[in-house]
Amino acid sequence: MPIVTLEQFDSHDSVLPLFRSKGNRSVPVQFASAVLIQRHDAFYLLTAAHVIDEWRTDTEVLIPVSDGTLVPLDGYYRYIDIPPEQPRSEDALDVAYVRLAPHLVAPVVGAFTPVPPNATELLTEEYWRNDQIFFCSATGYPASKARRDGDAHKIDAWSFGGSLITDSTTYERLGYSTKVNILLGYDRSQTINLGSEERNVASAPHLKGVSGGGIFIWPETESDFPPICGRKLIGIVHTYLERESMIVGTNLIPAFTMMAVGMMKDR
Repeated sequence: MPIVTLEQFDSHDSVLPLFRSKGNRSVPVQFASAVLIQRHDAFYLLTAAHVIDEWRTDTEVLIPVSDGTLVPLDGYYRYIDIPPEQPRSEDALDVAYVRLAPHLVAPVVGAFTPVPPNATELLTEEYWRNDQIFFCSATGYPASKARRDGDAHKIDAWSFGGSLITDSTTYERLGYSTKVNILLGYDRSQTINLGSEERNVASAPHLKGVSGGGIFIWPETESDFPPICGRKLIGIVHTYLERESMIVGTNLIPAFTMMAVGMMKDR
């Protein structure tokens, strides 16, 4: 696979929609998102843990591949366990990965671009000690925008912009931690349909379906909506706090830690 530089990396090319289906006669419905990433010679989907919870039940999760069809997701998955009595909605981490089964690698990579290593960034404590404003976006597939044309499923990725919240008291008030979580102050004026490349403020969709999508930090010099290229993946979306107008995610440290352990076990 050719090396993709940060300047060439188009962040929305790494985010894919996930569909679910129950039973052979069930029509697949788009319900979540995921980010394709490569670590060494393995390919992974990063997503929210509550998405994997559905896969563990009687729900079949389907992903789009290079020939335009939907195929069953297959591979080893891992997330951080929570106590049996704790609902997933109270899981502040809510992140998981799926290591793609070998037979899925070529058709998935043929349709989407894995996030290159130089397009990821681990948030450190200096972000919360800095007075600078960091602009970011959450990218995924809103379920309300999914449509069918015959047997074909059509859906565009959307980017929801905002600024990284760096006030630790806000994290504490909402039950999150600056060490592992990301809070974005959602700015509706920074919403864009990545399919048409046009902003659509008046009819910006609800973020349902964006869970599992990527949080990307913009180049430091950009304060208006920048080109898609040049952004870095910093986390995975899992919750939208509508009343607070905040998007919640988990940074890459828990996911990369799980992946490192999995690599030692060849999982």
